[in-house]
Amino acid sequence: MGIEILKNVITHLEKFPNVVAYQIEWGHYGESWVNSPFWNTCSSNSTFVQFIKTLSPAFQNITEKNFAKWVVGEIMYYSPYLPESDPRRSKLNVSLFYWYQRWRNEVTLNITWTFRSVARQLTSKPIIGFSYTGTWEVSYVYSANKYLDAAFCDATCNAYSSANTNFIKDAYFEGIHLGELDFDTPYFLLSEAEQVIKSMYKKGIVPVIFYPLWSTKLKDSDIPVLVSYMRKYQRLYLDQARGTVLLIFGRLDVGITDWKQSGSLACVSAPAVSKDPPGLIALLEKYRVKYDIIDPEVYDPSIGNLYKVILVHTPWDYVDQSLLKKLEQTKSSVIIMHPSFVVGFPVEEEPTNVTSAIFGMWNMLSIYNQSVSLQVTGDARNVTFLGPFSDMETLRDYRGNHLFTYYRGIFANIYAQIISDQTLWEPVVVKVMNITLFGFDLHILNETHRSILEEFVTKLLKLSGLVADISIDGIKLTTLEPHVGERVNITVYISNNGDMLEIFNITLCYERLNDPIIGIEEIVLAPADSMNINFSWVPSTGGRYRISASTSEIFNDASSNDNFIEIELYIYSGSLELGGIGFRKNLLK
Repeated sequence: MGIEILKNVITHLEKFPNVVAYQIEWGHYGESWVNSPFWNTCSSNSTFVQFIKTLSPAFQNITEKNFAKWVVGEIMYYSPYLPESDPRRSKLNVSLFYWYQRWRNEVTLNITWTFRSVARQLTSKPIIGFSYTGTWEVSYVYSANKYLDAAFCDATCNAYSSANTNFIKDAYFEGIHLGELDFDTPYFLLSEAEQVIKSMYKKGIVPVIFYPLWSTKLKDSDIPVLVSYMRKYQRLYLDQARGTVLLIFGRLDVGITDWKQSGSLACVSAPAVSKDPPGLIALLEKYRVKYDIIDPEVYDPSIGNLYKVILVHTPWDYVDQSLLKKLEQTKSSVIIMHPSFVVGFPVEEEPTNVTSAIFGMWNMLSIYNQSVSLQVTGDARNVTFLGPFSDMETLRDYRGNHLFTYYRGIFANIYAQIISDQTLWEPVVVKVMNITLFGFDLHILNETHRSILEEFVTKLLKLSGLVADISIDGIKLTTLEPHVGERVNITVYISNNGDMLEIFNITLCYERLNDPIIGIEEIVLAPADSMNINFSWVPSTGGRYRISASTSEIFNDASSNDNFIEIELYIYSGSLELGGIGFRKNLLK
């Protein structure tokens, strides 16, 4: 019946010239946008509660008001440490919940795809659909990967940040990306509209103004202003390109205490999307790393190989480890970030195979047929850095805000390891082939620990494939024939040809009287940016001088030979004398 209705509607609408596109969706409860049982609507919550009560007598106490106490986010986890009255002590209860989730998602996906396929045969006009690709909740229930010309996302905000610009391009979809500006939600502030619109175009997403009749935040006079911003920045859409980093991003909205407090379950979204304290995405934004996003269920090695580094941030993999197997087939470097794979995912064949993220339980992985055990802890530990990171400061009494992970197994490289009384214990960051397991929680309140981990992550990204490449392109003096006492202005030209922002010092000195330094400047240089640094120098003695400019050490710089430049000149004293000037580049010592 649904297909016949759809055919009749499209056939009728095709007669109207003002119909330019179709949005084809099918929802669980007649609401096409509902892809979660916890959507705050009467229909979704009440239907979910009615369903879950049939699973077990233990669920009879669940109501629409307290179900979040029983089912946390989109993961109902098993733990023998919970009270006996808690239904999550039963693995069967947990697996039934997952079955329900998988069933309703599969039904929605297949019916939606069927409707879009039928629509494609009836019209040549664009078909638009939801993809829900964003930093809050990633879902391919309404997947953008089939039968769509434009993928639509209504919000990419989350509970841990206010109005923001955290839009991410869906790496799986090559069509047009649309993003809704809904100022009647807490997602966007009208005062930040220009910044948001600019950011969206830069990331390859076209903003769409949402202006319903019942809007209380927008008025007619706001629309021309918003349109002017869109016209001002729309050219940036043509300049956007594929990122260097791919985020495999799954549902993360799970926690058992307040998101800022220590001791909550490891599978939370805050370590990835929080702005204060900053999570993974805020760190990538700070260092101007360009990134795209993809859902774990549709990830494919052919897509991953288009990127230099893949960051995995999803709390589960299927029991058969389908995602992990695809990561093993990927040529690019992979970093599985905490809290990934801490919670197992039951399947129909093994309905009770549900692991736990609670203290004291080892979870098992198999990477390249090698057994790896992982466990989470909330205790404070000292962590030292090894290998290429051995010059870094030790983390003293480090405690993850949402627990952190350590590992057991045989590893090709160990980059960070728990240490106690000078004895090395379990490692926190390890590498197996192209896959690095990263156990740190980045979302921490201790600013000293946060600074150390920020340095570690940026170095790890470079070691994994992101290019660091700072170059000094030239040096220029206001005069090539200066006299003693004459002020000489010196300009040093530098560029960042790498993949991320670099913070370093530029030093200018002359080689005479024990190489006195003319000046030192701290530089913050984003990828693809260049900068001219001006110094002023007044020579006090005549003779031949060598002026040199050099950067401080750039970790893993791709071409350190261009981090140093020098010129020679002659300083005249008294009457003019014949002098000379030379120019050459030397290797950085």
